[in-house]
Amino acid sequence: MNRVREALSHWGPWMVLAYLGLVAVVAFGFSLYARTVKRDTARQAAVARCLASRPQIQRISKHLHGVNLLADVLVTNSRASAEATLPGDPQRLSRLANLHRLEQARSDIAAIDSLPVPSVARCNAAQP
Repeated sequence: MNRVREALSHWGPWMVLAYLGLVAVVAFGFSLYARTVKRDTARQAAVARCLASRPQIQRISKHLHGVNLLADVLVTNSRASAEATLPGDPQRLSRLANLHRLEQARSDIAAIDSLPVPSVARCNAAQP
């Protein structure tokens, strides 16, 4: 018991223990800082990707809307042309077949009217 008391009364073991504790606290601080930086960098990258995609999505959405309008115009014009054709005209069957194909294509085209464009607030609220 006296040997243990003597060993604990010296400052050497306590200094070693203090240094080990200090090293552990510093290592924990560095790892916490690294995780925080990594999380913040990932969030900033997600926000930057979202903001950079907005102009392209807006252009694609406008293009899709224009394609839908074009399909509507083509069907309307083809229907008017087919209705204006006399029943005995040799082109009537061809015009009706074209109208049928355009109507089928319009339903496929109308599957996507436009794409949702994220707002700046939604981009800033993005979580990686």
